[in-house]
Amino acid sequence: MKFIEPSVEILSSTGQESVIEQLKIVELAGRNCYKSEDKITEDSYNKMIAMLRMRKHESVLEHGNVTVRMIGSRAFTHQLIRHRLAAYSQESQRYVNYSKNKHGNSITFIKPIGYEEWDDELKESFVTGLLDAESCYLELIAGGMKAEDARGILPNQTKTEIVVTMNLRAWRHFFSMRCDSHAQSEIRFIAKQLLWKMFEVMPVIFQDQKEEFLDE
Repeated sequence: MKFIEPSVEILSSTGQESVIEQLKIVELAGRNCYKSEDKITEDSYNKMIAMLRMRKHESVLEHGNVTVRMIGSRAFTHQLIRHRLAAYSQESQRYVNYSKNKHGNSITFIKPIGYEEWDDELKESFVTGLLDAESCYLELIAGGMKAEDARGILPNQTKTEIVVTMNLRAWRHFFSMRCDSHAQSEIRFIAKQLLWKMFEVMPVIFQDQKEEFLDE
């Protein structure tokens, strides 16, 4: 059994030219609405996008998108895929056989947020449950069961990887829902990690959400 932390990485190009190109597309789409294309300059996208955000004219942000890879538990992805304006490609438990040497003949689980603060009895009970599930899965595979059937014994804490593409408006909605203090701990942890990375790449898009959720 392995325990790992949830994590996230941006897969889209974060080079300055690529980022600015996306922002300029958003600006052009917005200026098309107001027929103000004559006001476009080399850096006018910052002012235009800030104005769009302030006016809640966020449909224009749908012309830009970002692709990321998230590593978390199955419980996390069950929540994530409720955000429907997105493309998802998830690690398949049907075709991935964790008994193979490639996976170390073991199951990887996501360490719960706050696990270190649990008392020893809770930790022991939780880990015992995961170990039992791992042992049962490997026994079923060894007995000839297909991975697509043996996966039924695996718990929600099983690690999974998922590649996600959303437009910028959808990402803003994701952050508004999942960075909130009422969100479940793991998805909130991942969302706040990603928001910081997104802010570093496109501050004009996420400045207000950074102030709301990361500066709290």
